[in-house]
Amino acid sequence: WHKLLGLWEARREALVQAHVYQLFLRDLRQACAVLHNQEMALSGPELPGTVETVEEALKRHRDFLTTMELNQQKMQVAVQAAEGLLRQGNIYGEQAQEAVTRLLEKSQENQLRAQQWMQKLHDQLGLQHFLRDCHELDGWIHEKMLMARDGTREDGHKLHKRWLRHQAFMAELAQNKEWLEKIEREGQQLMQEKPELAASVRKKLGEIRQCWAELESTTQA
Repeated sequence: WHKLLGLWEARREALVQAHVYQLFLRDLRQACAVLHNQEMALSGPELPGTVETVEEALKRHRDFLTTMELNQQKMQVAVQAAEGLLRQGNIYGEQAQEAVTRLLEKSQENQLRAQQWMQKLHDQLGLQHFLRDCHELDGWIHEKMLMARDGTREDGHKLHKRWLRHQAFMAELAQNKEWLEKIEREGQQLMQEKPELAASVRKKLGEIRQCWAELESTTQA
């Protein structure tokens, strides 16, 4: 009878431990599902191409980071459950501990990728601000170029009017030289802080300088 009772107690204990382990697996599956969804969201997003769309992407990603932080609670539930199994001497304790170790590693990988994407978005925002400034200056230069060329076609009876307009034009050009210098400073700072952007920034600066030089040459002709 005592032997039978001992077998029954051992069987009951095994069932209890298995039940507790199943509860842990339920928590683990929920945490893994969260990590899978995070991983999918972080897989292969494309960098937006305008200031406005980058700002929108930054807002969405901040919300995503907030959700990630809130979901850390589900990670902790699984971790605490595994620790409980170990403390209780559960036969599945080591398996549970190995599972949460992998879980935490994946969680850290996702957090790192999320922070890296945030940095990429910030870098992209700086680049797009620079490119937008270049685009606006480029538009202004081309507008003034057309005006300067139209002015050179006026007949001699309007020479005085042309001269006055030319003086005003040169004054405006000198004033807006600061615009070009500001863009050049922004570009130099961007290249210094983000060497990976240097090629595209340097190319754009070269184009802007060339357009400006052509405008100056046209107005002085």
